[in-house]
Amino acid sequence: MRVMEFLGYRARLKGIARSARKRAIGEAMDRCRIDAVRERMIGQLSKGYRQRVGLAESILGKPPLLILDEPTVGLDPNQVAETRQLINDLGRECTIFLSTHILHEVETLCPRVLIIDKGRLVAEGNTVELARLHARERSVAMEISPPPGSRADRFAQQAARELKGLPGVRQVETKGLTEDGAHAFRVTFDAKKADGLADLRPAIAALSSSRGWLVQELRLEPLRLEDLFARITGHAREPSTESPVA
Repeated sequence: MRVMEFLGYRARLKGIARSARKRAIGEAMDRCRIDAVRERMIGQLSKGYRQRVGLAESILGKPPLLILDEPTVGLDPNQVAETRQLINDLGRECTIFLSTHILHEVETLCPRVLIIDKGRLVAEGNTVELARLHARERSVAMEISPPPGSRADRFAQQAARELKGLPGVRQVETKGLTEDGAHAFRVTFDAKKADGLADLRPAIAALSSSRGWLVQELRLEPLRLEDLFARITGHAREPSTESPVA
């Protein structure tokens, strides 16, 4: 079938009134950017265009619920961005269940996440809720400069030892000097045991103040949904009991 024929056929099956079909089909094609292939045979279209035809069909009649399975598979980067924007817009008009293994897409589009493992629902909530319940480790990225008059050549090693002594710290990585001459570190800590802290930044700030370090950046690194998914489904490696200073 040609694209227009297919959409007309589906509009009839969905019970869209004859007087409203042309407009509904036009809106769906416009939103999915397939008007240029309206007279083409669907079987001769690229996979990306076939995906978009399927999406156009799904939004005919403005259903209250959409179930989308891997909607961006086979699309080029521009089409992926357009499709994500379309899904985001549609999410203001209806409920969307998005099934995908592209977890960055989940973080970008979904306000609520359900994780299914071996057919069982094992976790649900937004990313912050999942992190609070399941994250074992967090990391803080920081950039600091030594106080005036101190020996810069020994500062990184001394600061790393001090940071390592904070409650719950598992690892301190030195990242070298920034363009501004500050010393960069990455501090990984046990979010479940660091004196009940889910954020080590207050302790780092207090330590920096007491030592006279000049703090230029102190940022809690975002949790990746990939890491949470691996931990929740049992595929994450247990954190090392050692805490090396790199």
